[in-house]
Amino acid sequence: MTARLFFALVPPTELADDIVPRAARLGLGGRLETPSRLHLTLAFHGACDHKTVSRLMARGQAVRGAAFTLSIDRVGGFRRARSVWFGPERAPQRLHDLAGELAPDGVDPTSFTPHITVIRDCAPPTPRPLFPPLIWHVSHVALIESGRQGAPGAYRQLARWRLPDAPGA
Repeated sequence: MTARLFFALVPPTELADDIVPRAARLGLGGRLETPSRLHLTLAFHGACDHKTVSRLMARGQAVRGAAFTLSIDRVGGFRRARSVWFGPERAPQRLHDLAGELAPDGVDPTSFTPHITVIRDCAPPTPRPLFPPLIWHVSHVALIESGRQGAPGAYRQLARWRLPDAPGA
């Protein structure tokens, strides 16, 4: 079996439920993401066999470091992907460190662009501030499967780990 896997931050339900109507109010058309699909990808690992899945589970379980607060204060987009995203103007170093810790071997962590895709199949806007910003208290990391049998598709959360010093850890 082959699984398409990635590490991500998944916003809490109340935040995800706030993101979608904010994206709709942009009036850009396209296809809005549903709250259950919203995430901020930290590291995409692509097609993985059982052995790699086990290694990724161990990597997720070994994550150390502080929970942190993320200000989602920017609207932007990717022209080639024809998508719109919300993200931080200045991501905290902890977010970059976490992405680097979970990245596939050999991936340059400086190429990381933290974002949450909110609309697909539309022309992206000129980057601008998102006001008021959305405040996210990040306390968990998840390993997510995208699709089945190595083909893209529905998301399924395989595991979730609380950051060690998050409340309730």
